[in-house]
Amino acid sequence: MKTYPLLQSQLGVFYDCLKFPQVMQYNIPCITELTDDIDLDRVEQAIQTIFAARQELRIRFLIDDNGEPRQYVDEAKQLTIVRRQMSETDFRQYAYHGFCRPFDIMGEDPLFRVELIATREGKHYMLLDIHHLVSDGTSYLVLFPQRDLPLAYEGKPLPAQDYSILQTAEDETACLGNEEYERAKALMKEKYAGVELASLSSHPDNPVGEMGQESAYINRAMVDEWCKANGFAPYQLFQAAFSYVLARLLREEKVAYTTIYHGRRDPRVKQAYGMFVRTIPFMMEIKKEQTVLDYIASVHQEMKETLSQLAYPFSHFCRDLGVKPGISFNFTALWCSRIVVTFFTTCWHTSSWQTRTMISAWSRVWR
Repeated sequence: MKTYPLLQSQLGVFYDCLKFPQVMQYNIPCITELTDDIDLDRVEQAIQTIFAARQELRIRFLIDDNGEPRQYVDEAKQLTIVRRQMSETDFRQYAYHGFCRPFDIMGEDPLFRVELIATREGKHYMLLDIHHLVSDGTSYLVLFPQRDLPLAYEGKPLPAQDYSILQTAEDETACLGNEEYERAKALMKEKYAGVELASLSSHPDNPVGEMGQESAYINRAMVDEWCKANGFAPYQLFQAAFSYVLARLLREEKVAYTTIYHGRRDPRVKQAYGMFVRTIPFMMEIKKEQTVLDYIASVHQEMKETLSQLAYPFSHFCRDLGVKPGISFNFTALWCSRIVVTFFTTCWHTSSWQTRTMISAWSRVWR
């Protein structure tokens, strides 16, 4: 059996899950309402086709004889798709309070769950859940529902995937310590010398923190219009605002925290399944003489400089500088201190998958 190393970004998630196996912040559940013309039997067969074709959905983990975590593809692994019937009221209760549960990352079951629900009121739903170790938002909310599932449902072949997260992990491991790595390491160590990553105080009796939920409506059209008029991407606006608020909260002119990057710069992985998201350090300085527009523009420049040092993984950054990650800004449709999308609702028609609304976003609140 061939095994592969883990990406450095996977390692952090892996060890976090071993330490806190009951925490579900790395679950990515999804509710999909199916229209009346959808055949549930064909949906089930389509999902089985995808599960067999996409080896990333069958990845398992082990600890080797040297004590190192490794990953491999379980070629014989089968997916059990559960079918249930219940009332609409019971479905809502089950979907939000019963379906999502911890994954055993060292167990025998796939890190991917599927249930098809028929309600007595005549509605049909698909519940999905996958572990972040084997998937990211692009894999789970774009490639799976918008590309592979419609193709498989129609009985059409799925596009080939020649380069996967497994080969990416091998290549990343081989490059650790090379010239580009050492150059990035030197630059990052110099830039962040004596700098601590921002953190909210945590109670020693509760190191995991607590799950909290906050929701706020922002008019997307207004945001898009303003960003277009001023030449910014929405993430720059929100990250600039986040940095400013955090700096004021901590009463600092310079603030450092973490953010995430999709990790798909290599064209070979743009359409690949897997967890390619990377955590990166980010530093912003509030300068009194700056205009608002210049300050927001500095977010883009800082991001460019940070992404140029990706050869030096964040796990090595923390190890070498002796720092611990604290607050993290992650921009999606919602934003907060440490956001993990937990429920995403879609409505599937035979012609296409159409996103309708984001139900909930959770963040870990450190107290």
